[in-house]
Amino acid sequence: MSEQSKDKNASALPRKRIAIWIVCLLLLTSIGKLVAYEILGASELRDRIGQRVVLPSGLLKEPTGLNGRVCYLKRVKYRMNTRLGFFDLELNCESPQEKNTLADEIAIGLSPRETLDLLIVTNKLAGLEREQFLAQNPIPIVAHRGASKDAPENTLPAFKKAWLQGADAIEGDFHLTADNEIVCVHDANIRHYTQKNIEVKNLTLAELKKLDFGRWHDKQFTGTKIPTFKEVIATIPTGKRIFIEIKSDAKLVPPLIKQIRNSSLKLDQIVIISFRQDVIKAVEDKWPELKTFWLTRFKANENGELEPRPRTVLRTLESLGTNGLSTHFEGLTSELVKSFQKAGYEYHVWTVDEIPQAKMLVEMGVQSITTNVPQKIGLAIRGSSK
Repeated sequence: MSEQSKDKNASALPRKRIAIWIVCLLLLTSIGKLVAYEILGASELRDRIGQRVVLPSGLLKEPTGLNGRVCYLKRVKYRMNTRLGFFDLELNCESPQEKNTLADEIAIGLSPRETLDLLIVTNKLAGLEREQFLAQNPIPIVAHRGASKDAPENTLPAFKKAWLQGADAIEGDFHLTADNEIVCVHDANIRHYTQKNIEVKNLTLAELKKLDFGRWHDKQFTGTKIPTFKEVIATIPTGKRIFIEIKSDAKLVPPLIKQIRNSSLKLDQIVIISFRQDVIKAVEDKWPELKTFWLTRFKANENGELEPRPRTVLRTLESLGTNGLSTHFEGLTSELVKSFQKAGYEYHVWTVDEIPQAKMLVEMGVQSITTNVPQKIGLAIRGSSK
């Protein structure tokens, strides 16, 4: 070996050692950051998934005032960020208040110090009196088929009463007529409302409009007509929402999407819900930006086990590509609700008409409450300040 080769090998050794030391230093720095995150509150933030948190204004790209922004925490995870270092913390949140000017979905990269700041502000909020806390961040109240206790369900009088009673959203059921029009009615057969034993799909809109859909509820509503989808959404105030339950099959999806596109509604005002998996899948395939929730109901079997099994429901949500789950309130626990929220899905409940149940569900962290009595439930869980 020549003297020149020996010199080259000798000079290469220090460079290799330097490179190894740099890699080790970066790894130690990275591990140190992860430890700092955990010590400063990342694990506590994970425990708050599905709960309400306050993002300090300094952490937001768009200022929202001194009090920051109240939101639901949906996901907490680490991500690579070359600007801040090897890791930062990503928070996915959703605003519960449509009046907020920011987008529903946000992702924020936090440094360890900012993570601590976020937790401090969140803990201060949690320390408020319960009524004050709920007044700052109310759970959305969804009027089930409108204010259906006070007016005939799924009619314009019921929806208009719901808005007057302070509902944040209305829920309506929709079927397709014989001439491919979309009408708002719960039952496929209209006998309950009109005393005529015939199905919606076998009548044209003109034929349905000749029938009385109000007298069955009370004489004062005599002459109330079945509303179309267009007539229902025309009642929706700015910033309010509609939960559209598709009762018929997936054939309703294309004309519904066409009418939504031609309306003045914004995407964040619309939620599509259905018990039918084919319907949810059809919506997700045709317009994935629309928010959808799959409807189901948990019941305990003879052994006290939930059916359907939560794991089965989770697999269904994954296969459908839906945004969340909406179930009846019976049998729910905080652990069950949070298990779906930690998996990245919203959790909503129906149909809650009693105040103790509503307050219990608020404590569980559900993300909306559907009720036949929106004024009663709204006042109970928000206080009289609204």
